[in-house]
Amino acid sequence: MQIQRAAEEMKAYVSSDLQEKKKAIRDVYMKNIAEQELLGKKLREEQKIVRESHSANMEQVKMWRDVEQLMECKRQCFIKAQSQVSIGQIIQEGGEDRLVL
Repeated sequence: MQIQRAAEEMKAYVSSDLQEKKKAIRDVYMKNIAEQELLGKKLREEQKIVRESHSANMEQVKMWRDVEQLMECKRQCFIKAQSQVSIGQIIQEGGEDRLVL
């Protein structure tokens, strides 16, 4: 059985017919190997770019977290100021507004 397969493979490999040549297992595997090598090369290049930009990207993430924290603090201060105004009363005396708690 294996000898028969090997004979068919050799026949397909040495054939001048392009359809027969495309059926050769060796050619299919060589094509797959070439595609995988190209993919591996592209992935290594992408990995290099990611490694080079990692520290800068992490610094930017840290800055965004700091901005979020600052905005949350401002929101809490605004909410606190709003609740103090709604609890207190504003009394107008002598043309000036005064907050009385």
